[in-house]
Amino acid sequence: MLLYGPPGCGKTLLAREIAAAMGAREPKIVNGPEMMSKYVGDSEQFIRGLFAEAEVEQQAQSPSPPLAVPRHGSCASSGRAWRP
Repeated sequence: MLLYGPPGCGKTLLAREIAAAMGAREPKIVNGPEMMSKYVGDSEQFIRGLFAEAEVEQQAQSPSPPLAVPRHGSCASSGRAWRP
């Protein structure tokens, strides 16, 4: 989940409350400046690392197949879902 807004508007509180209501683990909170780097590719590598951690955690918790993501285009007209 990506939340955007000015400092102090309750983004972190909202994420924690949603996780608590769903009975999920505490969300991983990442601040924008943590992601930024002056070197080419470092920011992208950081984001890939976050998604890799999430994928490992998801696979460890439930062996279910990945989420089907509907995609606009040729698959959408045939009624099939695209799977990454």
